[in-house]
Amino acid sequence: MIEINLLPVSLREKRKRVELPPTTFLLVGGGVLTLLLLACLVFATSTHLKRRNLQKAEEQLRSLQPESDRIAQLKKEKQKLGKKMAIIEQLVDNRVLWARKLNELSNIIPRQVWITSIFVEERSLGKSSSEEKAKREKFLAIKGIAISKGKEETGELKLVGDFMDRIRNDSSFCADFLSVEQCGSIRRDRMGGSEIMHFELSCQFNEGK
Repeated sequence: MIEINLLPVSLREKRKRVELPPTTFLLVGGGVLTLLLLACLVFATSTHLKRRNLQKAEEQLRSLQPESDRIAQLKKEKQKLGKKMAIIEQLVDNRVLWARKLNELSNIIPRQVWITSIFVEERSLGKSSSEEKAKREKFLAIKGIAISKGKEETGELKLVGDFMDRIRNDSSFCADFLSVEQCGSIRRDRMGGSEIMHFELSCQFNEGK
């Protein structure tokens, strides 16, 4: 609703103008400035604290770096040791218990047969083709002599044959071998008035066991 003042100008109520003192503006401006300064101070303090925390974290990381490198090195050594242990375990699984083998051999050898030497050697089994290298296999070589007290010339041969049969029939001794054969030629000799025969047996290792 529109109101119209119809009073004369002289009778109209004069409005008073409110004037603020200059100090009020100074106080208000100072307050605003103070708030801005406080805000800047808080921001600067917060930033400084964050930087300090970041520096501490970086220092901790740098201090832990040698330990991290050491742990990585230990992991590599563990992997190498694991590979070595695997190889050792494989060798242990495939090992030949020579003390037991020699004891078994001494139990089955005939009384008039003596072993002069026993050793392991590698031999070539020939080539499957002209371009391939010869395949090499391991053998247990058993050299010895046989002395027959009889007058028969074949007495020593029977002793050697009996020795081979005993080896082949001993399942414990032959567990590590594929075959037991006579190797090389037989050589006869005389010793102290008795005829002796030099022989050599060859036992092929079962490397695929």
